[in-house]
Amino acid sequence: LQIIHVYADALWSLCVERGASPPNEGFTSVIVGPAESSQKIEDDESYEDESAQENTQEDSANPAEELASLHVDEEQSAAQKQDVSVQEMDELLEHSLYSAIKERVSPDSLPLPSSSLLSQHMMVYSPPNIHMDVKKSSYKKLTKFITAMSKKGVIAVKDQRGELVITAIHPNHKSIADFVPLKINSSSSQQDSQGASGAGSSSKSSSGDRRKIRVLSLRRLKKSDVSSPIFHNMNTKELYSESQLRDAILHYAEANDLAVKKSADVRVDMHMADLLFSRKKERIPDVISKQDLVQRTIAATTLYTVIECDGQDPHIHAGDFPRIFLSTSTHGKRVSTAIENMTPYFIDPRDLSALLRTRFACSSSILEPSSKKYNGSSVQVQGDVVKAVSSVLVKEFGVPQRAIQCK
Repeated sequence: LQIIHVYADALWSLCVERGASPPNEGFTSVIVGPAESSQKIEDDESYEDESAQENTQEDSANPAEELASLHVDEEQSAAQKQDVSVQEMDELLEHSLYSAIKERVSPDSLPLPSSSLLSQHMMVYSPPNIHMDVKKSSYKKLTKFITAMSKKGVIAVKDQRGELVITAIHPNHKSIADFVPLKINSSSSQQDSQGASGAGSSSKSSSGDRRKIRVLSLRRLKKSDVSSPIFHNMNTKELYSESQLRDAILHYAEANDLAVKKSADVRVDMHMADLLFSRKKERIPDVISKQDLVQRTIAATTLYTVIECDGQDPHIHAGDFPRIFLSTSTHGKRVSTAIENMTPYFIDPRDLSALLRTRFACSSSILEPSSKKYNGSSVQVQGDVVKAVSSVLVKEFGVPQRAIQCK
């Protein structure tokens, strides 16, 4: 350590004489103490030199030990990884594919890029001491291996922008039907699960435990019908089920002795006539069947749809239940799938986009809806995946199949 400038020395005084002020209060005499003696500085320098020499001697021994241990670790890791023959690597690839088809790949996950098939579904069957490498097989390239399995009839593929995409699997093929799947490598499966969970915290809540969505068709009375004695103690602020309306009209008929004895018919009085018939358009009958009476009573009210999800406030919609629309569009040679009007079913477009991006190994984006009648943003996914997206919405988001409409 060499000290060339200290507080209040000649250089400091020269700066003060020329009008230079200290940068801040830390350079004033209130804060800065007097310079230490040269003897103490020399003692400190000698102490630091001795400490540096001791540390140098200690450090000089450590790198050798570290290199030795590193060399041993490399030898151990090399010994752990077994060298396999070309034939053995071919068998590992084929058996891993068979195992993936029987246990991991479902028709709902198709189409599936070949690279995703290898990395997400086949690599988990690689033994801990063997590295699955297509280059060490007789196929040399993944495309050749996938093509060979396609010719064998195990899978069906198509070329999509230079990459082979699996479009169908055949688990009943004679090579797979009696095949016993390999054991999954625990470390690989753990990494695979971590990668899947990393797609977003929302995907865990949406796909981990299937959400329970209930779609209820309820009815609301019209203001003109509230005063009718048929709907005693009912109002327009509440929604009623069809069974409640059925009980109300049958109870009214029974209380007023309108039921025809030994028959399923009911006599029509003036209150029923006002509620159920249009005097200008149709003739009012004297009697009506109970079934027709209930149907006309329900039709005289306004339909509302209530969508409930655990832990969420219900969504109420006038009219029939809303639909989720799936459609495909072509831009040049590119095909994309759009998902619109999903928010009534408690689906966040960002969550769905992240899940589909991971599931199908393709790009996805969030866009403005194509029509003002759709609620929330829409999701666009690369490729024609209408059937696969429909399956995801039903199985993992709990959307009723009848609520999904494919354009």
